[in-house]
Amino acid sequence: MSEFNFVKAVVCGNDFVIVEGDVEPQVIPSVLDRHFGIGGDGIILFEENRMRFFNPDGKKAEFCGNGTLALSILLLNRGDNVDFIVTDAGRVELNKDEKLFIRLPDPVVIMEEPLIIQVGVPHLLIPVDNLERVDVKGEGRRYTNTLQNGNNVDWIEMMDHGIKIRTYERGVEDETLSCGSGVGAAGYWYSQITGKERFKVRTKGGEYQVLIQNGIWISAPVSFPFHGIYRGGNGV
Repeated sequence: MSEFNFVKAVVCGNDFVIVEGDVEPQVIPSVLDRHFGIGGDGIILFEENRMRFFNPDGKKAEFCGNGTLALSILLLNRGDNVDFIVTDAGRVELNKDEKLFIRLPDPVVIMEEPLIIQVGVPHLLIPVDNLERVDVKGEGRRYTNTLQNGNNVDWIEMMDHGIKIRTYERGVEDETLSCGSGVGAAGYWYSQITGKERFKVRTKGGEYQVLIQNGIWISAPVSFPFHGIYRGGNGV
């Protein structure tokens, strides 16, 4: 039996369980199970401003953009004086001048054909003309193992004032309603093509503001719909 306090966080439909402290690794799939647990696209474990992130399959991920944004808002809302979050992909700076923006890890082009850009975690980018026709789950399973350790897959459609994207996330093994690092990778690609530094990125779950200026900065709405105490076992 595992028992701990948690907060549920949602960033444009991408949802997380946030826990201060630690949990037993084997219980993570049960916690994130949408039928028998709390449900979520990932779990965030933190101490002060240091975070670790785990996918629903129980495997650790180096980085989660939306998760970092959610934890930043949670800490600021409770009065913590934080200017950055420490992740396994490095330090993520916060800009609190207007609405909160976080600076994602610097982009690295891992592969040019197909195009894979790492923004904390690797994203394979596929431009398309009609985003709604993409079989994200089916095509995502096809492309998610382009790299040996797996990669996320993002389909991108141009708009007049930005881009629309849909994302297949490794570890979730399905489409998620949004992905912060995917927004960053796609936004970097779009900025390189157009020269634009500030624009919007629309996901299925909501809209992001992106700023490409001395790094990749993203902002999006964050909500905390409930909190509670988890009492569960070690298996689904």
